[in-house]
Amino acid sequence: MRLLLIADVHLERPFKWLGHARGAERRRELRDALTRAVDCARDYGVDAICIAGDLFERENAPPAVGEFLRATFARVRPIPVLIAPGNHDYFSTGCLYDRISWPSNVHIFRDAPPRPCPVADGTIWGAAFIGPERYQSPLENFRVDGEGLHLALLHADIMDGESSSPYGPLAPEEIERSGLALALLGHVHECRVEETRRFAYPGSIEPLDLSEVGSHGALLVEISRSGYSIQHLALARRTVIHAEIDISSISTIRELSELFAAQRAQWDGNDVRLRVLGSLQGELLIHPEAIREALDGLDVDLALDVWPAEDLDSLARQRTTLGAFVRAVREKIAQATDGSDARRWEDVLAAGLAAFHGHEVILK
Repeated sequence: MRLLLIADVHLERPFKWLGHARGAERRRELRDALTRAVDCARDYGVDAICIAGDLFERENAPPAVGEFLRATFARVRPIPVLIAPGNHDYFSTGCLYDRISWPSNVHIFRDAPPRPCPVADGTIWGAAFIGPERYQSPLENFRVDGEGLHLALLHADIMDGESSSPYGPLAPEEIERSGLALALLGHVHECRVEETRRFAYPGSIEPLDLSEVGSHGALLVEISRSGYSIQHLALARRTVIHAEIDISSISTIRELSELFAAQRAQWDGNDVRLRVLGSLQGELLIHPEAIREALDGLDVDLALDVWPAEDLDSLARQRTTLGAFVRAVREKIAQATDGSDARRWEDVLAAGLAAFHGHEVILK
């Protein structure tokens, strides 16, 4: 049996942090990602496409989303498309899942207890969220019925020990006790495959916020009674980048623009969490707003940790703790035996001044 596992597409996510226009663009990108995944399933000749919940966000999804899904899944007929609704797209009477006239190859699991669906030479047991929360395990008191190859398709939160969750808490031991060969899961937005504990999360198909670093896409699962293999398929067009830039050594807006321009090839089309730090001098001291303006057109979440450049001579004359610190470190710089030693003490001075002013200091 060959399966393509998708989860956590989150169609119609608002992306409020990007604003209206950029958010709309990102919602189009999520549709494109799902289309690529469906095309990939056809290319690999899978026996079924399995979607482990949170395909869309029901509070934001208009009927047009259902029509898009209907048309997208109809394109891959006769490949079955199995959907186990999650906490964001939970099933209820009259919901989008219930209103769409689905093509014959689409099967929506509508019940909280697992229900069987035959696929190739095995059976996939799917369960649905029927509300936004589920405090019981989706495999509570569940055992497979009969011989053969059995898998589960669930939106669930793997929990170890006595931990709990409002999103379908599932202990790995339950998977083995149930007689399932493998649990295909959604809810966790990073790819996570634990073959010894018999579960796999594909992660979100595209990064959905700035915490979702790493590769995103789907999982290609090949399974038989003798074992299985799982391959991650990188389908996302975007990646999340965390960056930090010290601007203490520049003083003009032109230098700043050139500094950011050098990063545009890497940043453009991706989601960037950027921390700009350092002392402001020259034009940047007068026009600090130029920092944000230089990032126009990029999806950058900017954190500024900057401060006015210091007059070291004036500070050194102060009869304060800060003045004593500046005098001591400047003496170390003057006594440095080589350039490397001098730069080390200059870094100490910069970090100390930042700390005195209450700025975050990260030592590397």
